[in-house]
Amino acid sequence: MARDVDALDLQKLKVLLRRFDKDHTGTLSRTQFEGILRSTLPATETVSRDDMDHMWSKFPKREDGDAEYDDFIKWILKPSTPLSVTPLGELVFFDLKAALEPLFWAYDQNHDGVIGLEEFMQAHGILQNALRLNPAKGGDVDPAVLKGDLQHCYLGIGHEGERRLTFAKFITWQRDALMFSSLPPDLLAKTLKSVAKQLERVFKLSELEMRGELSISDKQVLLRILSHLAQFSRELWGQSGSQRAPTLAHNFANKWSAPVVGMDVKHLKEVFLHDFETSRLKFTARVVSHEWEVICVPAIPMPHRPRVWLAKMQLFSNLSDGRQRSSGWQFYRYQPELFTWTLTEPEAFDAALEGLSPELQVFCLLKTMANFGLRLTWPDLQKALNQAVDLHAITEEQRRLCIAAFEQMVAKGLDAEGLYFGRERLEKVCHALTTSPSHVMGIFAL
Repeated sequence: MARDVDALDLQKLKVLLRRFDKDHTGTLSRTQFEGILRSTLPATETVSRDDMDHMWSKFPKREDGDAEYDDFIKWILKPSTPLSVTPLGELVFFDLKAALEPLFWAYDQNHDGVIGLEEFMQAHGILQNALRLNPAKGGDVDPAVLKGDLQHCYLGIGHEGERRLTFAKFITWQRDALMFSSLPPDLLAKTLKSVAKQLERVFKLSELEMRGELSISDKQVLLRILSHLAQFSRELWGQSGSQRAPTLAHNFANKWSAPVVGMDVKHLKEVFLHDFETSRLKFTARVVSHEWEVICVPAIPMPHRPRVWLAKMQLFSNLSDGRQRSSGWQFYRYQPELFTWTLTEPEAFDAALEGLSPELQVFCLLKTMANFGLRLTWPDLQKALNQAVDLHAITEEQRRLCIAAFEQMVAKGLDAEGLYFGRERLEKVCHALTTSPSHVMGIFAL
C-alpha cells in the first residue's frame, strides 16, 4: 500500500528522522518511532497500541533493538505497509481496520459481531466461484487466500476452538493477506468497500434465485458482478506490487452512452410522485419545501442489446417544525417504447454506477441536473458537486476548487468592466450564472 517516492522525497524523510535522532546515531529506537508518529501524523489520524506494536515488529532491528534508517525506509516502501510518505516527506498512516469494516460486515451477514463458519463459507465461496468463472489473464495471479477448502481455510485463521471469527482476528488475517496488494491506500479502501457491496448484491440475487424469481436480466447482472469480484480480488490479494502496477483504476466495466430520446428528469419526478404511496404523504400539509436527489446513468452494455438508462432518486421534505423526511431511494428504468420511467431493482443501477469511472459519474450527475441538456444553473451545479462528493467521485477539495474557479472567472469579468464587487455581490452574480456540463468537466481537467 505504500507509494513510490523519488530521491528528493526520501531525503526529506531522512531529514525528518534525523530531527528525532538526538544522539545522532543514525538509528531509530522504539521511543523515537512512537514520537515520530505522534508528532507528524495529522490530529485526525490515531494509531492504536496494537497498530504500533505490529508496525514496530515488521522491520529489521539491530542487536540492541534499534532500527537503521535505511531498513525503516525500505519497510515503508513495501506494499501493504500502513505508513506511506507524501511528496513533502511527511508520514501518513493508513487505518486498515476502518478500511476492512465494510468487508467484515459483508461476511457477517447477521451482524452479530462474529463470522460463523456458514457465513464464511458462503461469502468466501462466492469469491472463489468468481475466480473460477473468470479465469486469470495477462499475468494476473489468483490470490492464495482464496484457494483451498473453505472449512480448512476458516479453521486456519485461528478461532481458538470456537467456530467464530471476530473482527480482531479478521484484521490479523487480512493484514497478512493484503501484503501482496499493489493498490495505494485510497484505492485499496475503495476496492474493499466495492467488494463488500458486490457480495451483498450477490446475496440478494441468490435469494431471488432460491425463490425462483431470478430473471434473465438478473442473471446477466449476477455474471457481471462476479466478473467485478474476480477483478477486485486479484487486485487486492493476488499480485505482487513489484511485478506490475495496479490496473483497477483504469478498467471500468461501464462507459458513456448518448441519452435516449425522450428522457426527461421532470417526467421522472412526476412518475416518482405517482408511485409514492399516498399513506407516506400524510404530512404534506406541514411541508415547507422539497429537495430532490437524483442521478441517471447508462446501464452496463449487454451484447446485441440496445443501451438503456437507469435512475436513482429520493425526495426530501422539509417540515414546518424543522424536521426533514426522506422518501428513501427509488430505482427506475427508462422505457423508450413507452416514453416513460418504470420501477426497477437497485442491483442493476448499483452495478452501472460503480462500473463508471469517477469522471463519468460526475458527468452523469451534471447531465442529470441539466435535464440532459446544455444549460446548468449555479444552484444545480452546487447540488451536482455535493452529490459527487457523497459518491466519492471527487474530493471535497476538488469541489471547492471547482467553485473557486468559477468565482474567479466571474470576479475577472466584473473587474474588467470596472465594476466594484464585494463578496456579497460576487455570490449574487454567481447565483445567476449558467454554464454547461462540458464546461464544468473542462474546469476539472485544468
